[in-house]
Amino acid sequence: MSTQDAGQLLGARSGLERKWGWVVALGILFLIAGFVALTDEFAATVVSVFVTGVSLIVAGIVEVITGIQVRPWSRALVWVLVGVGLVVAGTVILRDPVLAAAGFTLALGLCLLISGVFRLILAFQLKDATLWPMVALAGLLSVVVGALILSRWPVSSLYIIGLLLGVNLIFAGASWLSLGLTLRKSASA
Repeated sequence: MSTQDAGQLLGARSGLERKWGWVVALGILFLIAGFVALTDEFAATVVSVFVTGVSLIVAGIVEVITGIQVRPWSRALVWVLVGVGLVVAGTVILRDPVLAAAGFTLALGLCLLISGVFRLILAFQLKDATLWPMVALAGLLSVVVGALILSRWPVSSLYIIGLLLGVNLIFAGASWLSLGLTLRKSASA
């Protein structure tokens, strides 16, 4: 990313340039978290599932509180029922995070496989377009990754979420670090 690209992304002299050190620190923090997640994918998977369960419970409580305040009561009932459903789902996840990880992993593998098949179909319908090979490659990769996850399921559920989290954190960290260093150049220019 060039200095000009960073300026366009953030707006000219956004004030963030003076805080480039914080952006670099965030990038380093994400990189460290990503590498930690990759050192123990199982623990990262369980923590991710735990955070999801807690988030659902908090969201459900907020939905119930909001629903109680809504009028007319016919709308409030639906809102409260949605909130109760979220609390129940979060509680089920927290009771057995490994089982929840298996369910999430199965859903992830199926989604990747199905979306990959549809991308491949789309790619062959776009044969005249210049980007069809990229669409086909994305579809093929989705099919392969989905098939790999499903072929090792339920064992893959013990590590796949943590692995994907770690990789995502590393890429996010590298992006923030790159942006911070670009902002540093821009601030000194």
